[in-house]
Amino acid sequence: MGKHGLREVVPACYECQYKKECLQKALETRDGLEFRSEIIDRFPAEGVVGWLKKWSERKILNSKINKKSS
Repeated sequence: MGKHGLREVVPACYECQYKKECLQKALETRDGLEFRSEIIDRFPAEGVVGWLKKWSERKILNSKINKKSS
């Protein structure tokens, strides 16, 4: 967390050659999956198709989160 309460990439990561792989791996951790779930919840779904897509993405993320808890 940064000084404004937002998630930030530390400056040292910008120059690292493994930045992309590292950040992708971080998003697969329990905290990363919860972060992705928060992002989905921030924005309203548009229409029925948007609602179904959002519901499906949350269901997949919750399934992954539950597997990480076990």
